[in-house]
Amino acid sequence: MYFNKLDSLRTIAFFLVFWSHAFSSSFKDLSNNYYLQSIIDKLTLTGGIGVNIFFVLSGFLITYLMLQEEKVTKKFNILNFYKRRILRIWPLYYLIMIVGVFVLPLLSDMFYFDGVIIPNLIFLNNFTDFEPAHIGITWSVAIEEQFYLVWPIIFLLIKSKKK
Repeated sequence: MYFNKLDSLRTIAFFLVFWSHAFSSSFKDLSNNYYLQSIIDKLTLTGGIGVNIFFVLSGFLITYLMLQEEKVTKKFNILNFYKRRILRIWPLYYLIMIVGVFVLPLLSDMFYFDGVIIPNLIFLNNFTDFEPAHIGITWSVAIEEQFYLVWPIIFLLIKSKKK
């Protein structure tokens, strides 16, 4: 399902995250004035807001899809839901992991990985302190996957209690 009216929210979220990643280090200690620097610092923390917008949009869309499936088929098939999420996310995720963990470190010393592979492979890298720059962003995918694992179960439990 595609909601074109959500494109503006996606665009805002993207720019908030982009602004934070692209410019936050450039604005560090820009002013000697404490109050002005405090405002500047707050403006560079926009990435978290953008990520939260993406998480809310994802939660809305997944819930909508589950409700639509139940409306059309009269039931929600959790196994099919998991299969669709796996086919949509895992191939690209694991490609990024392979490139980030094994290929990029061979190409340059700038890329590194210190052996915290298991949490990265099982979508628990948001619980580790180690974030290599080239694959550090995968923490947000881990949170999404954890949500996709838990939310359908809660959805079914709520629906069964409602009946």
